[in-house]
Amino acid sequence: MMLGSMYLMQMIGSFLGTGIMMKIGIRKTFLLGGVMLSMMAFVQMMVYIENDSLRGLIEVGLIVGSMASGFGQALMWIAQGEYIGLCATEKT
Repeated sequence: MMLGSMYLMQMIGSFLGTGIMMKIGIRKTFLLGGVMLSMMAFVQMMVYIENDSLRGLIEVGLIVGSMASGFGQALMWIAQGEYIGLCATEKT
């Protein structure tokens, strides 16, 4: 479920990411993508909480975190492509 939701958001982010990047700029797109990408690492730390009453919240958090991670990956890839294109010159 986590991987499916992550890749679904990655696909959606690939379509929407260019418009977002044009609106907020490359630097802010990198920042937003990085923050969203790191959400998955933070949410996975919740798994180590050994409280059965929070199990449902942890499962929802993992799915939401994987969705944010997928969208962040798409933003990062779009911004990376644009940045590499800007760095290119006639020689390179």
